[in-house]
Amino acid sequence: MFSYLISADYIHICQRSDPQANICINNSIEALRSKLAEGIPELDVPAIEPLIIPTIRIFCFLCSVGNMRNRTDLVNNVFNFKLTLPKLRFSGKYSLNMNVLFLRVNGKGDMFGNFTDYKPTVQMRGFKVQKDGQTYLKMGKMTIKIKIGSAEIRLTNLFNGDPVL
Repeated sequence: MFSYLISADYIHICQRSDPQANICINNSIEALRSKLAEGIPELDVPAIEPLIIPTIRIFCFLCSVGNMRNRTDLVNNVFNFKLTLPKLRFSGKYSLNMNVLFLRVNGKGDMFGNFTDYKPTVQMRGFKVQKDGQTYLKMGKMTIKIKIGSAEIRLTNLFNGDPVL
């Protein structure tokens, strides 16, 4: 028997033998979207709407997901996902101190940005573990590659407010 380590009513189990396993996995991910937005305390998964990275807030991360595709290799337990976020808006704080050619660039302030056609590609590999006579799939390291169609970023106080620069 093959099953997963976590059992909850909001997690849909996909069978290896299902010829439509990729569709089942897509449907399972769709079912998890709202749970991920609000967080899953029993699994120590924090809310990701908005997604907060120490000094950055990403808005509407889950609401605009589209064109999700997956390619799953159930023999080798490899899961590949591609999705598109048509618009991704973020804000946060920045601190910058660098040289660009002969120009010293520094500043510290607020940052606002928009990405369009944000396309992450995610690969996860699982491995089987035995527990209490059952075989479970434990997920290993996740690899993410990102392509961005266009980006717009605004930094306040760039050059520490120097009007000449």
